[in-house]
Amino acid sequence: MKTSGRSRRAFLRALPPTTVTALIAVLIAGAHVVRGGRSITVIVAVAVGLTLVVFLTYFSLSFAGYRVKADTVDVPTRYAWPLVGGVTVVAMATALYLASRFAR
Repeated sequence: MKTSGRSRRAFLRALPPTTVTALIAVLIAGAHVVRGGRSITVIVAVAVGLTLVVFLTYFSLSFAGYRVKADTVDVPTRYAWPLVGGVTVVAMATALYLASRFAR
């Protein structure tokens, strides 16, 4: 299969869980802002980071050829956890770095 078709399929499979995660993150961020949360930038950074983690995890596992559904991924545990851990560290570090840069 061509890489472009594989990328498109991986993107489409990663889209539903990413959309749900983004909606939930926006609701939580909105509730925090309504309650009088002070650090809106950090909340947005965490919400974007969480959404990015979900997208990159589903996308990379689907791109690697594993069976991905909206709520489950059929992948051996020894491959999934290091990937999720690495994606989480990179995405959250980037999001928090950007939040600290824009909060000044």
